[in-house]
Amino acid sequence: MTDDGIDAAELCTQLGIKERTLRSWIQAGVVPRPPYRGTQTRFGPEAVLIAHAVAALRRSRVPLVKIKPWLAKKTQTELREIAGLPPGAPATPRQLPSDASPSPPRPIAP
Repeated sequence: MTDDGIDAAELCTQLGIKERTLRSWIQAGVVPRPPYRGTQTRFGPEAVLIAHAVAALRRSRVPLVKIKPWLAKKTQTELREIAGLPPGAPATPRQLPSDASPSPPRPIAP
């Protein structure tokens, strides 16, 4: 992730999803749409954090329609917990030290 964000392909790789899944989350309004800059379009840290939280919730089989209103009430600390990132850690697992990895998400009911 550069200072200006991360592109969709790299974010999808980190999340273990296909780009069409990410696009559907954006279309549903669950993940913020990044400002369009052609091939230079990047997701900022907040969008990356939200995407990681959404991915964790989807792995726990939370329906997409329940995620958006539920996430709107969460703080960044809570989003990090949902995403399996320790408090104060970078928004993306790729930036964690090589000996650290995010813990697997625990099921959270909205």
